[in-house]
Amino acid sequence: GTCTRTPVATVTLSRSACYGYDQRVEVFGTGGLASVGNLHEDASVVADGSGVRRPRLVRSFPERFEAAFWYETDAFADTALLGTAWPVSEDDCVAVQRVCDAAVESCIM
Repeated sequence: GTCTRTPVATVTLSRSACYGYDQRVEVFGTGGLASVGNLHEDASVVADGSGVRRPRLVRSFPERFEAAFWYETDAFADTALLGTAWPVSEDDCVAVQRVCDAAVESCIM
């Protein structure tokens, strides 16, 4: 088939999946692919004749985003105390808003 120039994004999110908090994102287009999978308790995987097994998904918000919180806190402290540039630009924020607007628009169609 022919590949269009329109990027395609799939976001799957469930706070109530029986196997844990499921949040996956995949975006792909003619220039490549970006994806983020679920965070598991550890990186082990067992595969045998009866299937593939992994540790449970990390369940709570603090467990999933603890490192991100600390990185953001460090960046804030560096900006406030040392005068370093904030690592997120206005253009970054506008780009995220465009993605959100496109997601809303796709739900309306």
